[in-house]
Amino acid sequence: MPSLLALGGGHPFGAEPPHLLASAGGNINALLAVIACAAVLAGALFLVWALRLRRRIRCTVWDLELANRDMRESASQLRAVFTSMSSMVAEVTDNGYVKRILPTRFDPKESYPDGVEGLHLESVYSRSIGAMLMEGIREVRAASNQDEIISREFEFKVPGSPTWLLVTFSSLTRQSMLMVAREITSLKSAQKEVMSKQRFYTALIQNTRDVISVVQPDGRVIFESPSAAAFSCAINDRSGCEDFFSSIHPQDAVIIKERFSSMVRNGLDSASFEMRRKRADGSWVVLDAQAANLMSDEAVNGLVINAHDVTQRKAFEEELQRHVFLDPLTRLPNRALFMDRLRHAMARVLRHETYRFAVLFVDLDRFKIINESLGHSVGDKLLQSIARRVSSCLRKVDTMARLGGDDFIVLLDDMEDEMEAIRVAERIKEALSDAHVIDSMEVFTSASIGIAYHMDCYTEPEQIIRDAETAMHRAKGTTDDGYKVFHHQMHTQAVQTLKLETDMRHALDRNEFELHFQPIVHLPSMHISGFEALLRWQHPRRGMVPPLEFIPVAEETGIIVPLGEWVLRTACETLAHLSGLLSPKAGPLTMSVNLSARQFRNKRLADTVESALSMARVPAGSLCLEVTESLVMEDPARTRGILRQMKEIGASIAIDDFGTGYSSLSSLHNYPFDTLKIDQAFVRAMREEHFTARNGRNSIVRTILALAESMGMGVVAEGIETAFQKEALHAMGCAHAQGYLFAKPMAFSSLESFLLDAEDLAFGPFGSNGEQKPMSAA
Repeated sequence: MPSLLALGGGHPFGAEPPHLLASAGGNINALLAVIACAAVLAGALFLVWALRLRRRIRCTVWDLELANRDMRESASQLRAVFTSMSSMVAEVTDNGYVKRILPTRFDPKESYPDGVEGLHLESVYSRSIGAMLMEGIREVRAASNQDEIISREFEFKVPGSPTWLLVTFSSLTRQSMLMVAREITSLKSAQKEVMSKQRFYTALIQNTRDVISVVQPDGRVIFESPSAAAFSCAINDRSGCEDFFSSIHPQDAVIIKERFSSMVRNGLDSASFEMRRKRADGSWVVLDAQAANLMSDEAVNGLVINAHDVTQRKAFEEELQRHVFLDPLTRLPNRALFMDRLRHAMARVLRHETYRFAVLFVDLDRFKIINESLGHSVGDKLLQSIARRVSSCLRKVDTMARLGGDDFIVLLDDMEDEMEAIRVAERIKEALSDAHVIDSMEVFTSASIGIAYHMDCYTEPEQIIRDAETAMHRAKGTTDDGYKVFHHQMHTQAVQTLKLETDMRHALDRNEFELHFQPIVHLPSMHISGFEALLRWQHPRRGMVPPLEFIPVAEETGIIVPLGEWVLRTACETLAHLSGLLSPKAGPLTMSVNLSARQFRNKRLADTVESALSMARVPAGSLCLEVTESLVMEDPARTRGILRQMKEIGASIAIDDFGTGYSSLSSLHNYPFDTLKIDQAFVRAMREEHFTARNGRNSIVRTILALAESMGMGVVAEGIETAFQKEALHAMGCAHAQGYLFAKPMAFSSLESFLLDAEDLAFGPFGSNGEQKPMSAA
């Protein structure tokens, strides 16, 4: 340590004491130790820093490698995007020059053979388009900043080409823009087609007369077509009403609300309904609506209703219904509607034990005479008047219908008791008893009514109508009440009558009909002056059918016309045959033939009579045509004309059953009658005790005889059964008679022998017992 001291470092007090030296040596060691520790610490710190630096360098390198890799991947992806693009991607300077073309699928040489790099946009496209694009570049540059990139799009058609382009600009660098030019020709075509269809559908909606509505199930209107403006409270009217149901008829609104609710609740795709909607002028129109459920369509989110105005069609249908179900003359229900209501009544009986109903069949009496004499116009007005009067006798629940002609039918619904039908029938009879004033004329008519109550045996409406009609026919002319209640015996009789009609139609072809002849005697001489031809029917199973049974049926069905022609021909042929059997000294015979009402009204009657006379070759004067007094009074004017035709032919005319009708005795001179036939009722009523006294029935016969004599007519008394009747009539001046006293009607087979026997033996004096004694005839 001397060197250290020598160098200047000795203690100031001189040499140090030993204990000091020892202390100094310890401090140095300590210092050295501190220095060594500091060196170790510094080395350690350096080592840690070096390690951290190394780690940081390694991380930075790794990050850089990752970043480079990401950049390479991004570049690859970007390159893939660009290469897959069919658009032209270019870098354009701010002053509008194409700097470079980025590689894409777009080949610029196809559209620009000379290339576009370095060209101005006005040169690439056109001046106007270039100016437009430059304006876009300036707008992008002005709007761009460091935090936001602004782009602009321009759509235009390339001049001289059908190509459309969509050009987009966005800021790329401080002095350039990225321009993407994409062809949108197909897109523009599609847009054009869409716009065209949109205009088409818009025009349809704007001009359609149908009402198109989009509504929510609760009735809130989302949209309505302009055609809805005609209706009150439409969505586009001034009131701004948005409730669909506000203009719908309340009755229909209840149904439609339920229909809407059902569509949504059950997921129904569609529904159809009719609704009445109120117009702005207060009138109602009927719309036929179709609703489509588009609640699941986000673009609609509602129920689409297409409603078509069917008001005129409904009016036409109602008018058609009136023609189909209403009688055009009386406006009453017709047969079809009546049958429908009758079916409902029959069905109701099955459900309700206490329910009762009845059917009344109403037929006018002598309507045909009124129609033919006064004309169809008066007849139509009479039917209308009758319809009103009968309807006034009914309740609202009842139904009156016209079946056709002068037939009406009534359904009495829900009756309290069966007497109610009787009371209604009496009210109808009373209502029709007063005169109908038509065209200043009073017209009287009555009706026959048949009543049929519902019975368990009825299964079809036609059955109860059939029975009511059967009762009506029974009431016609057979009762003073003018109505009859149906019972099963009537149906049995009706079936028998139908069977009789069927048999009768075949009987003429099978020669089942035959004529019987009753002689007419000249009382002063007791000679046979003629015969009356009487029709008989020999039925193959029933035997002889009474005339009163089959002749009314033949008259009603019209069979009487061909049957009457056969009678005329056969009677004239028989007369010719009988006349040939008599000796020349015998007087001429006559043949009397009865004419029915149907036959009398036949337009071919005159031809039939002439033909029968011509074929039999008998004088027309030998044929006597008999008509009843009631037939004459049905249509007096027409009767006179027909009788004059018969007189012109040469036939004689007799009025049969005189005194039983309602003709006026003073009116007989208006008709060309030749003979009066006294009805057998007056002859049968003659009494011996009344013969000398001029009273009773005898006086009636005397009056008829006196009337006939004053008018120059002959008289034939019918139904002579006793000698007293014969003698009394002879004494009163009656010239001719017929009856069982002389002979019963006989068949042709008996007639010839009877006539031959009577040629020598006439009807001689009668004994006191009234038995016939033959005597010679002239």
